[in-house]
Amino acid sequence: MADNDDKRGDDASAGGKKTLTLKGAPNLGGRPGVSRSSRTVVVEKRTRVVRPGAPGFGTGAAPRPHPSQPQSAPQQRQPFRGPPPSVRTSTGLTSSENDARQRVLREAAARAAADNERFAQEEARRIEEEKRRREIREQAEREEAARAQAKADEAAAVVTPEQAPAPAA
Repeated sequence: MADNDDKRGDDASAGGKKTLTLKGAPNLGGRPGVSRSSRTVVVEKRTRVVRPGAPGFGTGAAPRPHPSQPQSAPQQRQPFRGPPPSVRTSTGLTSSENDARQRVLREAAARAAADNERFAQEEARRIEEEKRRREIREQAEREEAARAQAKADEAAAVVTPEQAPAPAA
């Protein structure tokens, strides 16, 4: 059976199949909720100038060279030395608030230590119970095996009448 479904009468003169195209849907091409208005928006660019002597001057990263400027030797990275030593800064608390905070932190640490100790005790108790249950189960299995062996020995000891010796006359 020939596959003539792909050939159409209007393309018969071209001698090939019609190319597939996608037709646009009414909702394609635009984002919903965006109107096509003729208004224009002007974006202002501001540059920030920091003068020497102003607060924060010299506390940023080094300025980057302009791409058109030739770079000198590649800069070497400083080795990582970790965070700077912590300087105790004021937390904005009064001395009584700071004392209360320290007390709460000590209590929380004591509670955490007690919780850890209780967890360790419960874990040890759970392990001990599991060990005891395993021993009981193993003992029961040994007793069951001994009973089965005794039953097998008893069955072997019972002599069937066919195997019994004939009585002497």
